[in-house]
Amino acid sequence: MEHDGFVVVLDALGMRGIWAKEDPREIVRRWTEFYDLVATHGFYDDLYEKVIPAATGRPGPGYETRYLSFADSFGVLLDTRGHSAENFLRITNNLASIYSVAIDRGFLLRGAIAAGKFYSREQSPFYIGPAADDAGYWYDKANWAGVILTPQTGELLEAVIQEDRLQRANLCRWPVPLKCEGPPKLWALDWPRPDDRRAVLVDFFARNPTDSRVIVKRDATLRFYDVRADLRMKPFREAKAKWEANHPGKKAYEGVDDRFWVVAPPPVPPPNEDESES
Repeated sequence: MEHDGFVVVLDALGMRGIWAKEDPREIVRRWTEFYDLVATHGFYDDLYEKVIPAATGRPGPGYETRYLSFADSFGVLLDTRGHSAENFLRITNNLASIYSVAIDRGFLLRGAIAAGKFYSREQSPFYIGPAADDAGYWYDKANWAGVILTPQTGELLEAVIQEDRLQRANLCRWPVPLKCEGPPKLWALDWPRPDDRRAVLVDFFARNPTDSRVIVKRDATLRFYDVRADLRMKPFREAKAKWEANHPGKKAYEGVDDRFWVVAPPPVPPPNEDESES
């Protein structure tokens, strides 16, 4: 059957020979847990097919998303019958959620998103076609942990999506280090969040601290994480500074909760026993 949509090919970094360094049963357990969670919940699939239709009374688009897993590779097939801005938003937002789940399970993914035609049968893991070839070529060409849009898919994106919607799409242009010739900048999945996952990245790359190939991937990944996570915090820092400027002598005590700043007075310590008795 012919499909027109998106093909995503991802692989988990650092899996070669990991069975000799860590308990292979634990690795298989975590990967199975990751795959089952993604395949069962579908993240943005539920939003587009269930939540929004329930709230608006309009039927969902009825697009089929299929998740595939083989060895240390992970694939997503999404038939959207075209490549509109909303379709790009769906696949990239879904992948940003998937990427976070993978990191939480101790896996760093590298891969590529391709838009175009592909051919497969329902419930079959076999697929071929232009989009499959495009993703299959580019998925391992980036020298980092991250997900890129293939150059051809990036051109499609620029033709259909407005600049002000790119942040919603979790995409950014970045000088991705490549192991082959390519554009100076590519569209990349903007997965970093200002949270504690940086420690997971550092720990992951510390497993092979003297391998020059690992060092290159580590430096490129951490630079991307630091810059993009910091940019996500910029509007909140500006809001904090503005609040404090409008409230002389007061300080906004900040914390991050679901990406929003919490402006509140500092916690009041409980009275000590002597004071409470007096």
